[in-house]
Amino acid sequence: MAGRISLSGKKYGGTHSSYTKMAGDLVRELVQYPEVKKISAGIIKTNLPNLRGNKRIKIVDEGACLLLRIRGNISMQEVRVYGISMETGIAILGDYAQVHNIQLRW
Repeated sequence: MAGRISLSGKKYGGTHSSYTKMAGDLVRELVQYPEVKKISAGIIKTNLPNLRGNKRIKIVDEGACLLLRIRGNISMQEVRVYGISMETGIAILGDYAQVHNIQLRW
């Protein structure tokens, strides 16, 4: 798949480390925050209907972590972020989404 990247480091967990370009860029931003303890990549879904630039991130509070559903133009990836609260996640991701013209939902 074009645009897939691999990331590694002590804050990355899970069974694989492949991210879509959009998810990878976001994850690189998140690991800079000391509150973030671990980030786990989910399965990448591809060949979805084209959003024509209307990218979005949905935040779901799962209790132990935040589930981020990161939807690019034709792909989607779920990423779990451990160590931050819903309020902190919304604040961090709100700033990121505004700068990168991404819709944020929760």
